[in-house]
Amino acid sequence: MIAVLLLLTPFLDAFWERDLGALHRELQENRTGEQRELFADLLRLVSCDPLDKLAEPDPLRAMVRVEEARRGAPDTIWSDVLRDDFFRRTVWNPDARNALLWPDEEERWPGEVLRVGPVPSNCRKAAKGAGPLPLLTPELVKALPPEPAARAAYERAILLWRKGSTEGGCTRACGARRNSCAWKRSSIRRRAGSRSLRSGRNWRW
Repeated sequence: MIAVLLLLTPFLDAFWERDLGALHRELQENRTGEQRELFADLLRLVSCDPLDKLAEPDPLRAMVRVEEARRGAPDTIWSDVLRDDFFRRTVWNPDARNALLWPDEEERWPGEVLRVGPVPSNCRKAAKGAGPLPLLTPELVKALPPEPAARAAYERAILLWRKGSTEGGCTRACGARRNSCAWKRSSIRRRAGSRSLRSGRNWRW
């Protein structure tokens, strides 16, 4: 779900190229950029560092926490994130042998290059996520842009169905159009029918 949130932001290229070393440098050098906090969250997410609770509502950053709650689930981004070779974590720094070093300051000098620390991964020892359903609230779905809202609503509907509920099958997040809601409900039914055939159970809708 997170992929559809990452359009037109200044840190996109490094993240999309899976170069966490470059992203870490950009975050350190550009501390006031648009969506900086979102990409700082993403860096923590794919490094399996804990994400702090949001101090105020932010739908996009809330979705990063949804992904954190899905950590370890099959058929999600975690199938790739947990691979050691999926991201590049090497941080480029200038050769310090003939360089003059001084503490980082807000003021920048011409030709100054920030020395950036490493980007370690804590994923090998990270526990599985607690599950995203409690975080996929109707309020969050409503606050998201249309496409991620539709994906989040669908994910929520599937998770509710697995718990025996069809509450999320047709909500405002599906859109006002009846065919949008009907598509999501019929998709859930198709999944249920397929699983009932495999399991020998009969489902009634």
